Amino acid sequence: MVESLPPNEYTLSVLLRACARKSDLKLVEIIHGFAEKYGYDRDGFFQNSLIDAYAKYGMLGSAEAVLQRFSGRDVVSWTTAISGHVGNGKMERALVLFFQMQEEGVQPNVVTILSIMLFD
Repeated sequence: MVESLPPNEYTLSVLLRACARKSDLKLVEIIHGFAEKYGYDRDGFFQNSLIDAYAKYGMLGSAEAVLQRFSGRDVVSWTTAISGHVGNGKMERALVLFFQMQEEGVQPNVVTILSIMLFD
């Protein structure tokens, strides 16, 4: 017999990636709401997955809102948001985020730099 275990921030992050592949924005929003209700939305791993999911749908305002509410912003969360903007053709905003990241004392890594350089 398999016991039922509640989802955690890692389970929810995997679900977000699956939603992005299946093009189900409504489910992303439901998972986000569930995470907020049960406090999983404060986890960095989950927040990075949420930024990525919103960016994949072109919901850059929602992606940035998650980034701005995230008190533990690190190079991964900034790079995820920057890459999302680049991927949606919003290079000017990506550069603004790139400089804002550094103003907050977070140094870019090689992935961040490549994200900016790969804009076509």
